[in-house]
Amino acid sequence: MSRVIKLLFFGFFVITLSACVEVEDNGNDEELAALEEQNQILREQLDVITADAEPDPAPVTLYGFVEDGLTNAPINGGTATLTIGLTARNPVNIENGFFEIPEVPSNSDFELFFEGPDGYIGRAFYGQTVNTPNGIAVQDAGRISLFPSQMLTFSVVNRDTLEAIGNLQFSAESHLGEGSAAAARRHFSTPTIVKLKPTRWNYRRA
Repeated sequence: MSRVIKLLFFGFFVITLSACVEVEDNGNDEELAALEEQNQILREQLDVITADAEPDPAPVTLYGFVEDGLTNAPINGGTATLTIGLTARNPVNIENGFFEIPEVPSNSDFELFFEGPDGYIGRAFYGQTVNTPNGIAVQDAGRISLFPSQMLTFSVVNRDTLEAIGNLQFSAESHLGEGSAAAARRHFSTPTIVKLKPTRWNYRRA
C-alpha cells in the first residue's frame, strides 16, 4: 500500500473516529458498547497504519577516490560525471583523488564516468545507490583506477601463408560493474596500413 493511500485512510479513520465519539448518550447501553467496540477497532487499525508508514527515502551522497592505476598516486584535475537513466549531471572535479556527488536518488542504478588529466583513458563505473529508509545517506563508491594511454603496435597475419590481414578492428572494455550503456564505453583500435607486410595496427588501451 502506497504512502498516499495510507494517508487517505488515516484521514478517513480520524473522521470516522471523531463521528463515533460525538454520539450522545441516549441511555442505550448496548448501542454505546457497540460504538465503543467500533472505536477501539479503529484505534487499533490507526496504530497499525501509523507504525507501518515508511518515511520518504533520503538522497545519497556518493564519494570515492580516483588513483593512477600504475602508481596508486591520487589523480588531481580530472572529473566525475554522474548519469541516471538518460540524464547526465554536470561533472564534478576530482581534487587530490577525491570526488563527492550529493543529492543522488536512493535505490537507483547509475553510471559514473571518470576522465583524468591529459594522457589518461576515461573509465566508466556502474552501480546502484543504497536504499535509505533509516536516513543513511552516504555511500562509498570505492577506489577507481585510471590508466595512462598506451600505444600498442602488433601484426595480424594468416598463420598458414603469413600474408597480412587487413580491415580488422579490435575492441576492449575497461568499465567496472554492469550497465546498459557499457557497450558505448568500449575502446576501439585504429588500423594503420603500411606497404610492408604484415599489416600493423595501432591500438590505444587503458
